Amino acid sequence: MPPEQSYPHPEEVHNLCKSCFERKFERYCRFPDQSMPPFPVPMIGEFCPRCGGTEMISTGDLIWKNVHGDGCTGLPIGFVIRVPRPNDGAEWYRDRWGAPYLRMQDCPSCGIKAWVVQFHGSLYIQCAHCTPFGRSRPLSEDFFARERAARDRRLRRERDLQQAEEAERQLRREERARERASAQSSAAGLSEGEVKGEDEGGGTDQRD
Repeated sequence: MPPEQSYPHPEEVHNLCKSCFERKFERYCRFPDQSMPPFPVPMIGEFCPRCGGTEMISTGDLIWKNVHGDGCTGLPIGFVIRVPRPNDGAEWYRDRWGAPYLRMQDCPSCGIKAWVVQFHGSLYIQCAHCTPFGRSRPLSEDFFARERAARDRRLRRERDLQQAEEAERQLRREERARERASAQSSAAGLSEGEVKGEDEGGGTDQRD
């Protein structure tokens, strides 16, 4: 996606728990292309699945806001995600930096729902399952094609190892079965020998 392209509004709007949002995002002030923001869990109906709260905010209201420190030289020290106040100029921030949580989609790596985060015209995938927090991953087909290929190789290695272990267990089972059959055959041969010896001994007594 070209850097100059931006989405002034989210493609999808989800409700978030206000209490959890404020607690999670209170201390976040980073450059999101280097360190991803916390992973917000959408509300289920009217309730937060984490704390059970009912007070909510919408992802459609969120903006990136650049933060400047003491002795500012003009460059921000990081960005925060906030619900804008009436005089904040929310549309300017969205046009400039994009919609923080653009939409949810299936993660190209694991398939569970993940956030697509937009920052300054670039898109990043944020998956709570397979993306370590603090590391941004571009939403790039080439990136995920390499990741899927690596995962397929790992799965093939694990499958080959399982098959080799199962083949080894099968060989041990067959070996134990042969040992049991050999022991049973030896026991049967000894029993026949004992019976034959008894029969011969009994015939001698009768002749006497």
